[in-house]
Amino acid sequence: MKNYARLFICSFIAALFAIPAEAQLKKGLKLLKKNNYDAAIEALEVDVFNSKGNIAVEAEYYIAKIYFTKEYEGYSLENAYQYAKSAMKRHQNLTNDEMASVQKKGLGKLNIDNYKRKILNDAFQQAKATDSYASYEHFLNNFDGPTAVQGEKIMKLRNQRGLEEAAKLNTWNAFENFYRKHQENCRLLSPEVDTVAQLLMFEAYVNETNWNGYNRFAADYPDNIYVKETKAAEAFLEIAQSSKIDDYKKFVVAFPQSRFVKLAINSIYRLTMQSNDVALYDYFVRNHADHPKIKDFWRYYYSLFLKEFGTIADFRKMYPNAPVEK
Repeated sequence: MKNYARLFICSFIAALFAIPAEAQLKKGLKLLKKNNYDAAIEALEVDVFNSKGNIAVEAEYYIAKIYFTKEYEGYSLENAYQYAKSAMKRHQNLTNDEMASVQKKGLGKLNIDNYKRKILNDAFQQAKATDSYASYEHFLNNFDGPTAVQGEKIMKLRNQRGLEEAAKLNTWNAFENFYRKHQENCRLLSPEVDTVAQLLMFEAYVNETNWNGYNRFAADYPDNIYVKETKAAEAFLEIAQSSKIDDYKKFVVAFPQSRFVKLAINSIYRLTMQSNDVALYDYFVRNHADHPKIKDFWRYYYSLFLKEFGTIADFRKMYPNAPVEK
């Protein structure tokens, strides 16, 4: 009898709380139909953590719908997703009777999951439309259910935009912060970004430390693609601060496949632009015509050539394909 009495009391209390909870839910839905969104959320949130599971599932589902309504000034994909996700989690713990109750109202597990997916897809498209490192990071940090294809695509875009933003700052700290945070992901999904990041962070480091910190960099990043070229690294370190163009020319000949060649050619470019020796300019345009700053180089050389020799015809005869004004 004692157990029966206890069960009766518990049932009575549950029924007592269920009545106002159901009334509150109905109130929230009426307010929602009137587009009174803030009041509807306030009414529905009363039931989010009540003990009757099916009412909580309904409440969270409809709160998700409100936050997913673009006309609502509090529109938030993040909030919509979290409520839909929570409703889905609650749904998994419903009793058979509770499950039957929500299914009658069109809130079966599949329906809620599809709605959650719809919110996620909108968030995915929003991140792509903004197309920035911050937007992709925001998506990855706030939406944990993308498909494998979506997840991989968004991470690849995040890696690319992150490197681009670091390159705009073009400082050692910018590259190191990016690479330390996304190193493993870049190696797995974005090998091209990984390679460029390693190159740029190395170049930024040696530019800021003037090569005096090379050994420290090598100790901190032994797997860096520059550092792993031991012989080339040692040879380049000997001439890294040289003011002689011939030193860099010899290096290019000795290590034609080394990634340090880019640094050597950049040094040749810099030292040539500091001189007025036409022979040096002629060497550069004939041997390094694909340098990223070749147009600036040609413009300066053109002015120098005319100043030294005074004839456009001679310049055109020597360099018929030079990208300068006729």
